[in-house]
Amino acid sequence: MRNAYNFTMSHNNTNLNNAKTKYEISIKAVFVTILFVLAAMVISTESTYAASRSMNVNEWLYQCKSICTKISKEKAVYSSKDCPTAYFDKKFTRSRYHGKTRLHCADYASWCLQRYKIIPAGQRFWVRGQKVKGVNGKGAKFITKNKKIQRIMIAKKGVPASVLVKRTGTKSLKKGDLVSVVRKSGSGNHIQIYAGKQNGKMIFYMVSRITTTNGKGTPLVLSKMTNTSRDPYSKDPRIAMILRIKGLNYTDYFKVTTSAGRHGTVGKTRNVKWGGSTAVEITPDSGYRIGTVKLNGKSVKISKTAASYTIRNIKKSQKLEVTFEKIPGYTKPPEQENPDSTNKNNQNGSAGDVEAAKNAEAVSMTESEESKGSKTVSGNSTENRNETGSEDHETSAAAGKAFAAE
Repeated sequence: MRNAYNFTMSHNNTNLNNAKTKYEISIKAVFVTILFVLAAMVISTESTYAASRSMNVNEWLYQCKSICTKISKEKAVYSSKDCPTAYFDKKFTRSRYHGKTRLHCADYASWCLQRYKIIPAGQRFWVRGQKVKGVNGKGAKFITKNKKIQRIMIAKKGVPASVLVKRTGTKSLKKGDLVSVVRKSGSGNHIQIYAGKQNGKMIFYMVSRITTTNGKGTPLVLSKMTNTSRDPYSKDPRIAMILRIKGLNYTDYFKVTTSAGRHGTVGKTRNVKWGGSTAVEITPDSGYRIGTVKLNGKSVKISKTAASYTIRNIKKSQKLEVTFEKIPGYTKPPEQENPDSTNKNNQNGSAGDVEAAKNAEAVSMTESEESKGSKTVSGNSTENRNETGSEDHETSAAAGKAFAAE
């Protein structure tokens, strides 16, 4: 009985250990699965842009242009057949499509919207005038019933883009708009993206025959896909319908605010275009150097003797704060005489000497003239005295003679 009891207990313990091991393995498996899911979400976030948060129109256009870059690197050709829309981000390679990737205007527009998670990955749509179509009856609803897209009807036969761009309000042409282009008759099925103006000319991002090296079936050229204001129908495209992404931020310039502590100055506050850079000058007072530099409240590394700090890739408002500190062991150098001041003093001294000499000469001449005048006066007095004495002598002689005669 005791042996049977021990065997039963041993068997039960083994079962418990096995159950415990299986439980631990299952927990680890769940944990690993969660990690893989989180990693996939991070990768997905990096490769796409969630439209649920506010987007800057320049960011949207940057992504649209980057897709053009990828298309040109794969040496894709313009074609309406076998478009690899579903594999753009993961398996968009030439080898998958027999050495050639093929696409047309609708593929390009669909890829741009997929990248921003406006429409699901792999979905493609195309336009015809004011209508939205889908491949094999699918895809249209992702545009027509999409809460992130606003459909704006302009006119069945279209209105020139040059007219719409001057308008204000909903039925105006804005940067980032996807536009359906038609001929004067209202026919046609072409879509492109308005990217604003460059050197006074309207720029559209698109894929079409004119953006290739030599027409249909030839490679697409990056410069033609991103730097042209033409379309298949006219130089001033007639727009029948606009597809506008809701929630776009149309700010083009951002404020860079600067501030400095005591004992130094920094460059003035300025506005910088989206994606641009600016160098802020930093000038400490004599005997001081840079103490701390903070960008948007966070300390940044910079040399204590740097002459400026450059803020790059500006996509939002920035605040730069700089403080200054005294240079350890710094002693103020003795003041040196200004050479200009010394020369001036020497010149003033020479001029004074000349003036004094002139004054002394004048005094000497005056004294000489006074001396001559004194001698002249003295001579005249002597002559007067001689003349008087002679007269007196003659008078005395006459008187003696008279007395003798008496």
